[in-house]
Amino acid sequence: MDHADEEGWQGKLQFGRSLDDSETFADGVSDGEFDTTRFQLNGQLDWPVSGQHLLTAGSDYSKESVDSSVTYDIDERSKLGVFLQWQGIYGAQNFVAGTRIDDNEQFGMHTTGNVDYALDLISGHRLNMGYGTAFKSPSFNDLYYPGFGTPTLDVETSSSFEIGLSGDSYRGHWSIRGFQTRIEDLIGYDPVTWASVNVDKARINGFEFEWDGAVRAGLLKNWEMGTSLTLSDPIDRSTNKQLPRRSKEVIRLDLDRQHRSSRYGLNLQYHGGRYDDKSNSSRLDSYALIHGYFVYELNRSWAIRTEVNNLLDEVYATAKNYREPGRVWFLRLQYQAEK
Repeated sequence: MDHADEEGWQGKLQFGRSLDDSETFADGVSDGEFDTTRFQLNGQLDWPVSGQHLLTAGSDYSKESVDSSVTYDIDERSKLGVFLQWQGIYGAQNFVAGTRIDDNEQFGMHTTGNVDYALDLISGHRLNMGYGTAFKSPSFNDLYYPGFGTPTLDVETSSSFEIGLSGDSYRGHWSIRGFQTRIEDLIGYDPVTWASVNVDKARINGFEFEWDGAVRAGLLKNWEMGTSLTLSDPIDRSTNKQLPRRSKEVIRLDLDRQHRSSRYGLNLQYHGGRYDDKSNSSRLDSYALIHGYFVYELNRSWAIRTEVNNLLDEVYATAKNYREPGRVWFLRLQYQAEK
């Protein structure tokens, strides 16, 4: 829910609860259950200042618990976070600066932050750059999942820098950016030991190009299109090998069209080859997927949506010996309250 007073401040409060129930089998016989529950509560306040600045403050709380056929020393934990962010505009310059403090019951207190700067150029383009830090706690699955979890995992920490240029042309918006992320104690998986592990030091350098817009001629006339190309170099700095299960090339193409009461589209993805292990001795093939959807609006509130994932029934795997699902269909009845 949201609220705003006569001064212009806005408040937002959100809460949610999620369940993840799983059961493992060996030769058709159940050999373990692993169920996790997560509750989350978020609150945020925004204060516009002088029409050119925005101050944001907030807090969030989450609690996780695990119920398993195996007994663990720690089966629940909570996290409390507080954050503060300032956004300002000075003519053609835009600034964002923020900081966040998280107190994790299991892994202690961590402080992160970010600084972003953007400059609107005379040519209509925008130059932007930013730097930020982050941390990631191991999930209960990472720590305790039967046969795979590692209870001694450390927290993953990272720092990222990026610089980019964007603009409008060819009936659309384009952007190009370069980035570098350095990670310590990256949470990953080792297929040799069949367990979650920390990668001591990792680095991901990359480049990304995006374009989104409308097509006005040719076979795709009146379609909306979005495309992106990501080239990255994910490296384990202790071995100088490619990080497991991470592609160096990812291509995405989205096509959508609205026709009267219907909307339909396709999503095409390509993921380059990668390795399954940290020694880069087990190669995983590249793969391409096509997903599709069709939505028919019954009225302003109700709609029928059908989706098909892996339309061409591609056989592929993102981890060795774990084949991904083939063609999958979904049929949904959607409701959205009128504003």
